[in-house]
Amino acid sequence: MLIRNAKPSDIPELLEMMRGLAKFEGYLDKFKVTEEELNNRLFKRADFQCLVAEDSGVAIGYLVFYALPFTYDLTPWLWIKELYVVGNKEYRRKGVGRALMGFLIKEAYERGSAKIKWEVLSTNVDAQAFYQQLGGAPEQKWQIWSLSI
Repeated sequence: MLIRNAKPSDIPELLEMMRGLAKFEGYLDKFKVTEEELNNRLFKRADFQCLVAEDSGVAIGYLVFYALPFTYDLTPWLWIKELYVVGNKEYRRKGVGRALMGFLIKEAYERGSAKIKWEVLSTNVDAQAFYQQLGGAPEQKWQIWSLSI
């Protein structure tokens, strides 16, 4: 398995995996991402970064993240937007997610980041257990709020 930064040729496989995540999380009917827009936002505008897990030349997982500017402690934080591993028995629970997170942790260290943050569906107990094994913990002091526009 290889963990690397996404490249433009990954767009079709990334889009397929993103649809898989949308189906799992229950918003496939609202999914609007196209190859063109993904390419534009990831590679032209650089709105976010994406890591890819690859096995024998096939993308089997991805992690989307972006950096938050300096905060109260003058260090950037990394925010994980999506982490997904192809949902068959060949790849799930085989260390793909752990490898993606490990790569991001190394990236955070190299950037001088103080924290990595993310959201987890309250019903996704498998993800919660996975993140807990990595040393992650739910925030007790803060709630995530949103405003749909």
